[in-house]
Amino acid sequence: MKNQDDPLAEIEALKSVVSALTPLDEQARARVLNWVTAKFNISTAGRHMPALPLKIQPFPDPTAEPATPTGQDLATIFSATSPETESDKALVVAYWLQTSKGQEAFDSQEVNGELKHLGHGVKNITRALEVLISTKPQLVIQTRKSGITKQARKKYRVTGEGIARVTQMASGGASRADKE
Repeated sequence: MKNQDDPLAEIEALKSVVSALTPLDEQARARVLNWVTAKFNISTAGRHMPALPLKIQPFPDPTAEPATPTGQDLATIFSATSPETESDKALVVAYWLQTSKGQEAFDSQEVNGELKHLGHGVKNITRALEVLISTKPQLVIQTRKSGITKQARKKYRVTGEGIARVTQMASGGASRADKE
């Protein structure tokens, strides 16, 4: 058993908590955290703890199973998902940038650059991302815009629904193209 004053013990506990909560949705995470605070009689009243930035995989674990059954490299994930529409192609690359590379946000140029490396560049990447944003529920959201013009550089992030869609595609589920 580790000493209570061991600073590494707290880090290991945080890694375990993040690992356990990452696959859960927001509501399930809240239920788990509420249960834990009640179980260990932890009072959060009157305490203000700074919010930490949320990342999809804040502590990548090289021994963990990959996010999809196909592995972590883009070509393998792209092949396994077989995206048919330009929007689905953009979604798969965005998913990879966010989950496998650990990026919090990405821009359209980055997504299309990776698609071009795979031989699947899209004609209008901004339009492909706009389709993903306009889908209900949203599969991608815009998080930032630098500049005031319409052509200003925008940053995006894949939503939980977008991640679920790519995972479904990788497991042989229907893509958006099949539903349209």
